Amino acid sequence: MASFNDPPPERPKRLAIVDDHAIFRRGLGHLLGQQPDLLVVSEGSNGEDALRLVEEHSLDALVLDLAMPGTSGLEVLARLRDLAPRLGVLVLSGYAQERYGKLVIQQGARGYLSKDCDPQTLIDAVRCICSGHSYITPVVGAQLAAESIYRDGGVLGGLSRRECQVMLKLASGMSLKSTAAALRLSPKTVSLHRMRLLAKLHVSSNAELTYFTLKHDLLRFELQFR
Repeated sequence: MASFNDPPPERPKRLAIVDDHAIFRRGLGHLLGQQPDLLVVSEGSNGEDALRLVEEHSLDALVLDLAMPGTSGLEVLARLRDLAPRLGVLVLSGYAQERYGKLVIQQGARGYLSKDCDPQTLIDAVRCICSGHSYITPVVGAQLAAESIYRDGGVLGGLSRRECQVMLKLASGMSLKSTAAALRLSPKTVSLHRMRLLAKLHVSSNAELTYFTLKHDLLRFELQFR
């Protein structure tokens, strides 16, 4: 029996789903609606629907497709910056993370997943965003980290974005093979990037590369998104 001193039960987090494929949208709504802490309050099929639902409902999160007829997901994100700047948006797209992940985060989304992700990963991401946090995958995190340190210039001004990504992975202790898998590159390509960045940074081994990143406080970019 509940006590008068017990805190009231937390209400389920309120979601809306916008995707132009009805079967996928309804399947997603069923998956999320089975979770006792999540409540799908409405659905839409295009960008204009997304904006209308945000105005009509008090939402904790919006699950948004990227490629839709008419107003695209990117346009929705741009307009939400004024309409609902605090709303958590998870972009769920058929495009790979490497293609649009960094861009949608920079446009204001709190997370990006491709539609082939594991169902539990999707549920975890929605819960995270509903709680006011961002859900950054390792792939997108590495892109954001590389972009940030590349933009900062300084000691890394001569490295490409891809070389920055490889540097962070190797310096954090990942093997060449694991780095290749994480960045979806061939080991031969990673080896070539490694050779170039070692020459540019005037270091001769992974150990010296790790020392370099520690000296310049660069590993925080990798650790932040792991």
